[in-house]
Amino acid sequence: MGLLAAICRNRSIAPPAEPSYAALGMRTLIHRCVAVMFLAIAAAGILAGQTDVEALRAKAEQGATHAQHSLGLMYGRDQGVARDYLQAHMWVNLAASKSQGEKNERYAKSRKLIAEEMTSVQIAEAQRLAREWKQKTWDELKKGLETESR
Repeated sequence: MGLLAAICRNRSIAPPAEPSYAALGMRTLIHRCVAVMFLAIAAAGILAGQTDVEALRAKAEQGATHAQHSLGLMYGRDQGVARDYLQAHMWVNLAASKSQGEKNERYAKSRKLIAEEMTSVQIAEAQRLAREWKQKTWDELKKGLETESR
């Protein structure tokens, strides 16, 4: 309203008056309060979602297969993170490679569904990323064990 008031003053026009809460009426006031409340709730949900993704990623990077699978599905479904089939395949592939029984079957099925959305070049790249992640994790674990043994 400040810019509009300044323009009006320069042209000798009376600026529009701010509506008073009494003039708005109780119904409009309630609607505005409810709108602000919903915006606050939505913002809190978005921030909580980001925290959930970060916590899930931390667990996935520690090697938790359930977290790896869930993170992969989130990437594949564009849920909480931008859709990225390479990341989706990589995380689900890592989970499938370490699981057994029914979980392995479920994770392998997820990997297959994700792969159906990818080219063979993309699948090869996702597999390379998974191998690199495993090697990096193994190297870090080995380094940690060597440090502890000294």
